[in-house]
This record gives sequence, C-alpha cells and structure tokens, in this order.
Amino acid sequence: MTTDIYLNEPKLTRTKRRCFRIEIENTYQGNKSISYHQEDIQVDSDGAYLSKSPAISLSIPIEQVATSIYEIADPVTGQTVSFSGAAVAAWIEANYIEKATQALTSVSNEIV
Repeated sequence: MTTDIYLNEPKLTRTKRRCFRIEIENTYQGNKSISYHQEDIQVDSDGAYLSKSPAISLSIPIEQVATSIYEIADPVTGQTVSFSGAAVAAWIEANYIEKATQALTSVSNEIV
C-alpha cells in the first residue's frame, strides 16, 4: 500500500509528488546519508499522467534514519509490523555482502 502526496486539491489537474530514486551515500570515514530524489507529476482528474518536473531532493543523515521507528501494514498479511531504520540498514548491508560475494565467486569460477 502506498500513500500518495498531492500538492493541491482535486481540480482538472493535480500535482503528485513522488520519490523516483533513493541513493545511499556510504562514504568511507565520512558522513553517511540517504537522499530521496523527488519529482512532481501532473495528473488529470482520473489520475492519468500529463507531465513531470524535478522537485527538491531530500538528504537525511544516516543517524536520523537509523533511529526512526515505523509501523507499516504487511502487504501480504495486512498485519501491522514495526521496524527501525537500523533494521533496514542492516538488511541492505547483508544483502550487499551476499550479492557481492556471489559476484566474486562467479568471476573466480570463470577465471579458473
């Protein structure tokens, strides 16, 4: 389930703000952050796409993200689930390690 963010009330057209890319800055010995790159979508009264334009990006220090707690509805069960930004960061890191290890193993097997 997603929540749409509209910048104006329903008329002939509406402006819908959405995030189209999430970027994680994981600098070595530097400031880590998450950036949400946004765009504004013009839609008609039926929700059909008309046009889009860039909107300001949001950059959040990783410390703020890690300490946030959210409750969301599980898309499969509908049950409410609590999770922290730290849990999401840990999952992303574990997923990266798994995929990077698989890629290295694949390359190593091709060389032999």
